Amino acid sequence: MINMSKLVSCVAICLAVIMPAIRDSAVAADATASVEILSAYVYHGVTYNDGLVAQPNLDVSSGNIGFNVWASFDIDDYDGALQGGEFSEVDLSVYTFGTIAGLDCSLTYSEYLYPHVADGDGAPLGGNKEIIATAEKGITEGLKAKVAVYYEIDEVKDFYAYLKLMYGMSPMKNLDLNCSGLIGYSGKDKSLAGKEGLHEYTLSIGASYAVSETVSMSATIYHSAALDEDVLPDQDVETFGGIGVSWTL
Repeated sequence: MINMSKLVSCVAICLAVIMPAIRDSAVAADATASVEILSAYVYHGVTYNDGLVAQPNLDVSSGNIGFNVWASFDIDDYDGALQGGEFSEVDLSVYTFGTIAGLDCSLTYSEYLYPHVADGDGAPLGGNKEIIATAEKGITEGLKAKVAVYYEIDEVKDFYAYLKLMYGMSPMKNLDLNCSGLIGYSGKDKSLAGKEGLHEYTLSIGASYAVSETVSMSATIYHSAALDEDVLPDQDVETFGGIGVSWTL
């Protein structure tokens, strides 16, 4: 299994070295660090932990290229299915973004590592690799539509896609409110039930407040459930939420 303490230490050392260089570089760079504490980990409608998780994130971009590190730390152990107090997932991504035909587009290559998760036979769960393409367009003031397609290029070699509507507003200085609705569609091999079709819907409502020019806090509530239980079987968690804080570095 991956030694997470060594991985985290390596990432921390690399950041300590590169961040001053980024700040002093003639090439403008944006860097943001954040962490969310959530009541459950649910992704694409699938429950990965029905208890508390902490999910740190680091994003660094310059020009139209970026690098992202995201992780899920299990505070609860999902009734013994996970190791509490350990990282069960670490995602490493590189991406590029720009505007094409009036659409805000991005293309991402991601590797997913599962350092403390076992398969059905008790062996360490292997990671996987995915290519993600997105396109986003403003419809009216505050309202946007987004399409995303995920294609796994490792063992599964199948896709998942979603259509998402997002609305945001700023009723007062430093306060932003947002809500969204998403419909997902899964290929046969990406579906838990091995059947292609409509996968899940997810609704969210949230708020963020800028404490300072570099620090903001947020709170979000989600509801995610199957659109077709023949494609996505009934899950342990449908409604969950959490709080977060982010820093612009």
